[in-house]
Amino acid sequence: MRVLFMGSPLEVIAVVEKLQLLQQHGDIELVAVVSQLHQSQRGLSEVESPVSLFAKAQRIICYQPHKASAPAFMAQLRALQLDVILTAAYGQILSREFLAIPQRAVINIHPSLLPRWRGAAPVVAAVRAGVLTSGVTICFTVRKVDAGDIVVQQALPLPAHTHHRDLTELLFRAGAELLPVAFKLLRDPNFRGTPQDPQQVSQCAKVSKEDGLVDWKGSAITIYRQFLACYGWPETFTFFHGRRVILKAMHAPRPAPPRAAACGVFTCDRRAKLLYVSSGNGLVVVPRLQIAGRRAVDAWSFWNGVANRKPHAFTAEERSCA
Repeated sequence: MRVLFMGSPLEVIAVVEKLQLLQQHGDIELVAVVSQLHQSQRGLSEVESPVSLFAKAQRIICYQPHKASAPAFMAQLRALQLDVILTAAYGQILSREFLAIPQRAVINIHPSLLPRWRGAAPVVAAVRAGVLTSGVTICFTVRKVDAGDIVVQQALPLPAHTHHRDLTELLFRAGAELLPVAFKLLRDPNFRGTPQDPQQVSQCAKVSKEDGLVDWKGSAITIYRQFLACYGWPETFTFFHGRRVILKAMHAPRPAPPRAAACGVFTCDRRAKLLYVSSGNGLVVVPRLQIAGRRAVDAWSFWNGVANRKPHAFTAEERSCA
């Protein structure tokens, strides 16, 4: 079975590693990898994706088209006489003509239990919802996003206090382990998978920078889940006297004292080097912060730098507290 893989982020390198192992065992032939070029942080140039860097280091043929559905590139792929195209977090919508290229199917590893959380950010959605169980699905790729029939799926517990990037890697590793089952099923030309239940469909939106803005009127556990969901990017942030403050780390929330301060008001525990921020229900615990344009510091250093700026309160909008 001739297989081509398409993916870009660090979290899906485990899938390429599994494909290499299956090739060594003679189960498949990994023909090539396709990965996107990314814009540099300043947007001035294009940089290699983690998958393309890994593939080239492993001497795997790697294609990097700007648009996978471009006619010239599709012609290249047709010449490879592929049986299966496998995608995992590739990042582009594939055309109907592209989906017809492999002789057997285009399949996708999706880090949720479909039809739950179709869309671009299923792990972020699961973390923000605080679910204890999610999973991974390998499904046929169709024109409607994440709507294809299910090849195989597995439910998995989501470890508490784990941010979305680690969970994403965990789920894609689990998906990689399902590949031997998926390929075995696909060898049967009559296998069509299991249709998704339309009554159980839920969608998740693409993550935006504004998703990281903290609303201190929310509960501490909601804000904590927001931090875990936004870890790395877009990051959780707030404002203090008109300056953006990024919450670089956060501990599990604590109950609020009987006479809790107004939402957003913070105090500092000097010994523990922790900032305690009042929310709508409970205390948000912050050990490390960063004022935009400066380096990240621990809570005590932050407190020393702003202690003379009163009131000691974060706000959900870019305005002075004075």
